[in-house]
Amino acid sequence: LTQGQARVLRPAPGVRKLVGFDPQSADELLVLMDSVAKPLAALSLKTAAITALAYDASAPEQQRLLGQIRAQDRVSGKTSVSVQTERRQGLSRAIEWTAIFVRQGNEPARNVSGDEGVNCSQPAISHDTRLVVFVKADH
Repeated sequence: LTQGQARVLRPAPGVRKLVGFDPQSADELLVLMDSVAKPLAALSLKTAAITALAYDASAPEQQRLLGQIRAQDRVSGKTSVSVQTERRQGLSRAIEWTAIFVRQGNEPARNVSGDEGVNCSQPAISHDTRLVVFVKADH
């Protein structure tokens, strides 16, 4: 979040959503998978290994947790990350896309996703608030 350039890390087949960094390992992200039986997994940023996590679909507290994970906004301390819709007028119609914004403390939110017109989603923020990862759609 120190004005670094966005870069592509690696594809992650089967991953539906990036959720957040593991507090014990900055290399691992909690991810939401396409699988109904095993919806949560740990994704290694270094190796791309995906390790399924235990999930009990009959447990109400785990159902609530999964509902929160499916939401888009993230907060860590005084830093928040959100998905916002951007708009501009094209030649014949309005053009819309989603962008990733970070707000640190009382500072104004800033767009960290960059490209105008490219949809971005699924932000995750590291516990030390130094890193944000998100999915950027292909052009």
